[in-house]
Amino acid sequence: MAFSTPASGTSLDVHLAPAPTAAATSSLYRDALRRLARNRLALAGGVIVLLILLVAIFADALAPL
Repeated sequence: MAFSTPASGTSLDVHLAPAPTAAATSSLYRDALRRLARNRLALAGGVIVLLILLVAIFADALAPL
C-alpha cells in the first residue's frame, strides 16, 4: 500500500516535541504549593488554621490548671 502526499503540499512527517526532562517536570505537590504561594488569601488562612491547630495541641502547656 503506497501513501501519497496531500494535495496541499504538506508533508506527512510528524514532528514531536522533545520529552520533558526530570528538571522540567513538576510534581503534583510542588505545583499545588506554587499555586498556594501565589494566592495570598489562601496562604493567610492556612497560617491561621496552623496557629489554631498548634494552640489546640499545646493547650495543656499554655494554660495549666
